[in-house]
Amino acid sequence: MKDKKIIKFNKLSIKKQLFVYMLVFSTLLIILLWLFQIVFLDAFYKQIKINSINSSINKLAEEFNEDNFYNSAKETSLNNNFTIEVIDDSGNILSTINKHNQTIFNDTIKKNNILIFNEAIANNGSLTKFYNDNDKIYEKDESTSRKIFSLPPGRENIFAARIVEDEEERQYLLIVSGLIAPVSNTVSTLRVQLYIITFLMIIFSLLLAAIIAKKISKPIVSISNSAKELSKGNYNLNCCENGFKEIEELSESMNNASIELSKVETLRKEFIANISHDLKTPLTLIKGYAEAMRDLPGENTPENIQIIIDESQRLNSLVSDILDLSKIQSGSDFINAEKFNITESFKNIASSVQTFVKNKGYNIIFYSDKDYVIEGDKLKLEQAFYNLLINGVNHTGDDKKVFIQQLSENDWLTIKVSDTGDGINSKDLPYIWDRYYKGKTSHKRGIIGTGIGLSIVKTIVTQHNGIYGANNNKEDIGSTFWFKLKL
Repeated sequence: MKDKKIIKFNKLSIKKQLFVYMLVFSTLLIILLWLFQIVFLDAFYKQIKINSINSSINKLAEEFNEDNFYNSAKETSLNNNFTIEVIDDSGNILSTINKHNQTIFNDTIKKNNILIFNEAIANNGSLTKFYNDNDKIYEKDESTSRKIFSLPPGRENIFAARIVEDEEERQYLLIVSGLIAPVSNTVSTLRVQLYIITFLMIIFSLLLAAIIAKKISKPIVSISNSAKELSKGNYNLNCCENGFKEIEELSESMNNASIELSKVETLRKEFIANISHDLKTPLTLIKGYAEAMRDLPGENTPENIQIIIDESQRLNSLVSDILDLSKIQSGSDFINAEKFNITESFKNIASSVQTFVKNKGYNIIFYSDKDYVIEGDKLKLEQAFYNLLINGVNHTGDDKKVFIQQLSENDWLTIKVSDTGDGINSKDLPYIWDRYYKGKTSHKRGIIGTGIGLSIVKTIVTQHNGIYGANNNKEDIGSTFWFKLKL
């Protein structure tokens, strides 16, 4: 049942929740005010009085043998409305300092002073007590019982006593006493004030909650509506909500999300268009040659059959690359690390591709300063290198040359594949590794490959904690694609 209530409260709007929070906060604040100003006021007042009188008597006890003792005592008495007395061990009051300069002395008080003196000694030379006008502190006989001081009805007194010594080590009793004013009238005044404060705080809390709720909920509702539009495919958003730092950051994040989603949607459409082209071309050729072989006499030749086989293989490669990319990026394809001679492996791949494209006039030039052995997934790294090499073959210039360079730099092995083509548009450089991205140039059907190899290279190199990149060569003659692996 409790969980249901929590869930129901959490489903309330921001405005309603703020009203609840502000009411709870105001209620707690009012309760604290009532407790401290009414319930605990008397206790706080007495504790403050105790601290004040103890602080004063400690200071006077330290100055007892100094010349300025009486001046300090007069100042303390006037500032705090205290009565200060010095009593000898016989109970005689040697001096009394108060604002009236009165000295009270009789036999009963003398006897009480002796009892206070003895009790202070028994209490390690220190004593602090309260009493009121009905207290008969030391004498039990009603006929002789006297109060230490004559107090007005309902008043309460506090005194602190300390045993002090003069320079001849004679002991005296230093007493500092003061009246504790009744707080009943103060409490009545505070109670009326708290009634007014309570009413005003509730009104103020509701108004403040309404203002804050409006200021917070309005931009959040606007951003929420923008998010709904975003989910419907409307990426032309312009959230400009402000007021709070978090709201501004959320608004900016929503704008960034709409921009990025718009880019992804554009890339997705371009990808579908490019894949459709890559699928349609071999399918059209296969269909055309198959129909010709069926309908036309003499067309059932080995050459036509080989074209159908080649185009079928191109389709198979395209589908395989798409499946490989999806598998790698989903994380379901794990790295099978082993030590192998990467130089020898890449040379074999370059030799195989050279054999395949040699009849078309292509020339692949491989250079390495020595053989390198690294630890990694051999098949995946070979696939990454193969894709870069095919990319170079497909985009090289009229001289049909592709250059491969393998060298070490600061514990990193760098593999570079350079072509002599038209280079890469500077605006396309940051995006050429994206899964769906193709440059703004006209769609070119590669000699071999599927056109999505760079995305596979990016993913494989990243899995091996390597780095990758591309740049145009000097004088804008071709481009170089590279990746680095830790030796």
